[in-house]
Amino acid sequence: MRTNGDGSKRLTDKEHAAVLYSRAYARVKLYEVDKAGKDENQLQLAKEDFAECFHKDSDNHKAKRAEEKLKQRLTRSSSQWLAERIGPWLIVILSATIFMLSQASFFFGKPSVSLDPGYYAILTFGALIFMVAGIYLPQILKLKIAGIELEKSAVDQIKTQGSLGISK
Repeated sequence: MRTNGDGSKRLTDKEHAAVLYSRAYARVKLYEVDKAGKDENQLQLAKEDFAECFHKDSDNHKAKRAEEKLKQRLTRSSSQWLAERIGPWLIVILSATIFMLSQASFFFGKPSVSLDPGYYAILTFGALIFMVAGIYLPQILKLKIAGIELEKSAVDQIKTQGSLGISK
């Protein structure tokens, strides 16, 4: 056993790899049991730990398989992340643009023509409704406006968050 003089043990590469594997495994389990909001950052950190574990101990093939599973999982959910993060803000920005243009057109006659009061009301309240809907888009399951009804399908509502299949 090697010590550094103050009574602490210096870990070998295999021991350090075991610690990294345990930390990565704990991060995966923390992600799996999180009910409120799945933190994809935990999986990213676990993937990095598994990669470093395999780098320190090339005989630890479980770490390599776990890293590949996490890599596959993270790339699959990147498009979902884009839709959940960028989509609502895109709706809010476009709705705000329509709102501002309708205000400018009604009150100032800009950019080209003054709006009729009926069209102004429709554009104003429609834009406001879509701004609110854009902000709460990930949580909305059903939206009814006048004669229009939007509903997420059952496939969109159900997220199966089973085990990632990483063993200790």
